[in-house]
Amino acid sequence: MRAVLALALKDLLLLRRDRAGAFFTLVFPVAFAVLFGLIFSGTTGTPTGVRVLVVDEDGSAASAAFMERLTRNESLRIEVIGDAQVGAGAVRRGQRAAMLVLPAGFGESVSSPTRLFGGGGGDEGLVRGVVDPGQRFTTGLLQGAVTAALFETVSGAMGEAEGVRRAAADGRAMVASAEPGTINLPMRLALRGVFDQLDVMASEMEAAHARGDGGDAPSGDGTGAGPGSGFGNGLGVRFEEVAVARSGPRSSFDLTIPQGNAWGLMACVIGFGMSLVTERTRGTMTRLLVAPVSSSQVLAGKAVACFATACFVQTVLILVGVAFFGVRVGSVGLLAAGFVAASFAFTGIMMTLSAVGRTEGGSEGFGRAVLLVLALFGGGGVPLAFMPEWMRQVAGVSPFKWAILAVENAVWRGASAAEAVVPLVALAGFGVAGFVLGVWLFRRSLRR
Repeated sequence: MRAVLALALKDLLLLRRDRAGAFFTLVFPVAFAVLFGLIFSGTTGTPTGVRVLVVDEDGSAASAAFMERLTRNESLRIEVIGDAQVGAGAVRRGQRAAMLVLPAGFGESVSSPTRLFGGGGGDEGLVRGVVDPGQRFTTGLLQGAVTAALFETVSGAMGEAEGVRRAAADGRAMVASAEPGTINLPMRLALRGVFDQLDVMASEMEAAHARGDGGDAPSGDGTGAGPGSGFGNGLGVRFEEVAVARSGPRSSFDLTIPQGNAWGLMACVIGFGMSLVTERTRGTMTRLLVAPVSSSQVLAGKAVACFATACFVQTVLILVGVAFFGVRVGSVGLLAAGFVAASFAFTGIMMTLSAVGRTEGGSEGFGRAVLLVLALFGGGGVPLAFMPEWMRQVAGVSPFKWAILAVENAVWRGASAAEAVVPLVALAGFGVAGFVLGVWLFRRSLRR
């Protein structure tokens, strides 16, 4: 063990003496996180192709019409599911941007006069929105889309003779059951006239339908149901955003600090991987193996140095975020576990990439190309929330995604224990695979 620690200390001292290598390993990730944090802090825009789950607990014609109208919005991609808990889990894990729930009674509420005249109506007909805290820019988009679809749905329900007649009957019942003194006599008389007019309109619609000349409700007829009458402002339906985590990202730095961690890990892989290649190609490895150390101890020393540096870089970056940019850690234990898992994973990746290629130029070029592609697909360049859908689908093959997600879980996502384990297990898998493949390739290269 003493030999392994001595070799690790040797690599750390070499890193300190290499100013360029130390800059890209220790300083560049911090500069990256700060720069992109400032850039994204002023970012506004309308997302396209936002994937939204819809749970229809009502199963009525009105709820089906609402979903059909919502589907017409080109900014949304609607997926209907049957379980709200499953949908909330998908949103929490970042697999979908949001979820809408249409509760039982939705169909009755959209034709209720309490909606027509701005009444509260309790929670009936309430559309609940569950939004990923990392994609809060979708909230305004959903509010606009839901409001438009609800207006069309309510207008459609009031445009049928049966719905108009039912609205009049419900209105009379509402007035009759009102507490004494809540509706004065002039208002009662006015409402009675409105309800009588609704009955007349329903009869005219039925007669028109029987004649075959259409049954659409006339607009602007004084009933309050026509365009421009303020009907949409009295829907009485509110959009409720339910956060699926204890807290969302408070600033852009909650997103870019984890990205900076990813670039710091990438610098560690390149720096220590190239040092192993250099020692092998320039004969240093041969001199080390002549000494009373084995090839396994040489690899272990390199791995310990890379692992320690990776943990150090991530710790420095999160401390900078906490001290200067308002980043708050939700779970220190989960953050430490994420740092350890990510450091282990990328140390294993370093072992594999350092054993590929026979020359320094070939190994460096191959390693940088692979890591850059994995970083871009894993959210290291642009947050996953802003990526095209096809890129989010393939991001799981990148260890950068899981390293970023592990830090986000500890900082702001508020993931449950079961959800927090997923990125840690994925990173452990990358690390084990990298170590096994890297040791095999390294020993094979020594036999050549």
